[in-house]
Amino acid sequence: MRQLKIKVLHPYRKDLDIEGPMNLKGLLDLLEVSFNDVLVLRNNVGIVNDLDFELEEDDFIQVLPVLAGG
Repeated sequence: MRQLKIKVLHPYRKDLDIEGPMNLKGLLDLLEVSFNDVLVLRNNVGIVNDLDFELEEDDFIQVLPVLAGG
């Protein structure tokens, strides 16, 4: 079974190893976070507006909070 390495910084700090395959929507559903509330990086590159994006074996995924202000 494939393993995905996940580093979550929002809504809680935690490192996870999750069995795949999984797409981005499945990951966010598992973490119970909205795509609008986080920035997701795959191997240090942002994944933007693609919930069907397929996460691959040995990907390093980071889930970061989105900060907005003025």
